[in-house]
Amino acid sequence: MSNKPKKMPDMRYDVMYLKSIEGLKWYEAVYVTVKDQVVYPFMQGSIIHLGLISALSGSKIRKYFTNMVSFLKSAPPNADTLPKT
Repeated sequence: MSNKPKKMPDMRYDVMYLKSIEGLKWYEAVYVTVKDQVVYPFMQGSIIHLGLISALSGSKIRKYFTNMVSFLKSAPPNADTLPKT
């Protein structure tokens, strides 16, 4: 066994990008570029945003119903609190 550390692979974006489009036709390279630079970040942002919105709105809905239930338990309806028809 050798104690030499393994060589770290080159993970810079430009090197990986150039390797991924190497030998492609121009329209295939455009497809890869648009996919990597536009579509995937848009999808990632949309998924994160929807997750945050659902988490926040879920807590607001839960808070609304909790407050509503506590209000209804504390003040039973009587003739004075009911709306006039």
